[in-house]
Amino acid sequence: METTSDTPEVGIAKLKEGSQVFGLTSIEASVLDTSEIIKVEFYVDGVLSKTLTSAPFIWDWDSASTPAGNHVIKVVAYNLGGGTSEKSITLKTIPLDKEVVYPNPYIKERARRRKDNYRNLPADSTIRIYSLQAMNC
Repeated sequence: METTSDTPEVGIAKLKEGSQVFGLTSIEASVLDTSEIIKVEFYVDGVLSKTLTSAPFIWDWDSASTPAGNHVIKVVAYNLGGGTSEKSITLKTIPLDKEVVYPNPYIKERARRRKDNYRNLPADSTIRIYSLQAMNC
């Protein structure tokens, strides 16, 4: 997307393309502009889900309200001069009760770095994760 002096610059902070998320996930729009931002809209799969009119532009998305799978998150920023800009990323939602199986090399690396109880886990270990934070794997 081309940006001009009267168009805001918008990005999505702290999340990477393809990140796995579950539960409440903070979607933060990072906005730079030379004029006043009047609103930021948040979309999930093309459907407007939230509009914020003042900073910080952070929306807590309950990803459990959408089916598991890939979802396109889009933020659109509007400035006082009528300029707009948008940014989209795809996130993958997983159910809160999903078992996430990490391969043995992951467990060994964690043990090597942290010298904790991971080293005693068998190669086919299953780690259950129940969290409300985004997984940036």
